[in-house]
Amino acid sequence: MKRFSLAFGALSLALATALAAGCRDHECARYYMPANKIQPLLSPGSGFVLTVPHVADSTGNTYWRVTIADSSGAVVYVDTESDFVGNLNVYWIWDADGRVWLYNSDDGTVHFYTDESGSWEHVIYGPAGHPSSEGMPDPPDGLLPGYLDETGQ
Repeated sequence: MKRFSLAFGALSLALATALAAGCRDHECARYYMPANKIQPLLSPGSGFVLTVPHVADSTGNTYWRVTIADSSGAVVYVDTESDFVGNLNVYWIWDADGRVWLYNSDDGTVHFYTDESGSWEHVIYGPAGHPSSEGMPDPPDGLLPGYLDETGQ
């Protein structure tokens, strides 16, 4: 029995070590990433791919850049106008209608990107839970980080 316990303990340790070593790559790590931080992220219809990379400007400051590619990998939109500061956090998710939603933790604003007009455009929704104008679509569940509720509190 003692021999079995030692063998089982050694096998458990070896398995745990192998799993830990195998989970250091990007693909394995994504399973531990919150859903609103995963990239690349396929749109619901899989026609587009979202990434939100850090990009440095000429002075070395980094910014998050919303980047949308088509299914072949060709970039169709990059938001170069917004300054989502790279040392703070942003969270992103697709909604069921193919819009990209982004929450900026720096100032608490929600943004969305839509191609309803045939070309991608950036719309500032407003503070979380408080749309800036009537008729705005509702942000999807899961956009906000876990420390906030759907009202932004």
